[in-house]
Amino acid sequence: MVAPTDPNDPNEITACVLDEVSAERARQRAKGFDARWDGKITPDDWHNNIAAYLGWARCMLGMGSPLKARRRMIQVAAMAVANIESLDRRLGPGHLERFIGDIKS
Repeated sequence: MVAPTDPNDPNEITACVLDEVSAERARQRAKGFDARWDGKITPDDWHNNIAAYLGWARCMLGMGSPLKARRRMIQVAAMAVANIESLDRRLGPGHLERFIGDIKS
């Protein structure tokens, strides 16, 4: 984790958190949770896995372990990224341009 140099700059804080999420996603890929794995996961599986990790984060907070809860939340965010990557592969080329165009209009 790289701490923001300015703890009052929300953009810098967000960038640091996203760097952590990216590093966690790379860790997941290194463990074999890559495109081949993601393609085998159903939408229900994605939901259930993310929900389970959210539940563990809540438990960690309840047990007075905010750092462990934070770690789980980084894992949740990385799983959400993996899910989006999987959806992008399923949707195929060109869908992002349409999606971005919808956001801008």
